[in-house]
Amino acid sequence: MPVRAPMMPQQGIMVRPMMGGPPMGMPRPPPMAPPQRMLPQPPPVPFPVGGPGGPMDEPPAKRQKTEDNLIPENHFLSMHRSPITFRVSVPSLADKPEWKLNGQMMNFTLPLTDQISVLKAKIFEELGMPAGKQKLQYEGMFVKDSNSLAFYNFMPGCIVQLQVKERGGRKR
Repeated sequence: MPVRAPMMPQQGIMVRPMMGGPPMGMPRPPPMAPPQRMLPQPPPVPFPVGGPGGPMDEPPAKRQKTEDNLIPENHFLSMHRSPITFRVSVPSLADKPEWKLNGQMMNFTLPLTDQISVLKAKIFEELGMPAGKQKLQYEGMFVKDSNSLAFYNFMPGCIVQLQVKERGGRKR
């Protein structure tokens, strides 16, 4: 009489050790996956104070507009009504009291077809600052006198930054 091997538990199934695999009708145990190698992970990089956007007192950096990102002037004019009211932010400058640069906000209502040179003339009327000393910036772009408000896609309620144009001389 042949000798029987003892029954051995394996994954909840009782099987007999035999050559060639499990007995007929018994499921074959799933193959074992090779062990995974764990690679060392670099330590996390800490964010600056205030989180991923930077220091708490600064807003997240806004992507600067360029003339390439603008809606074409004729298309912009067909989509928006004219005239529009917008604001000009004036810097505070004590060096030239005759220019009345006291950090105020000025409101203007102009047709979108007006050129930037018209806006500079209006600023001159209000502040006494010559147009040749004015530098206007709108959404990161310095605007040119020969282009219109529609060319730069001026929107109602937008804010234009007035700066003093300085030429030559030493840096402060």
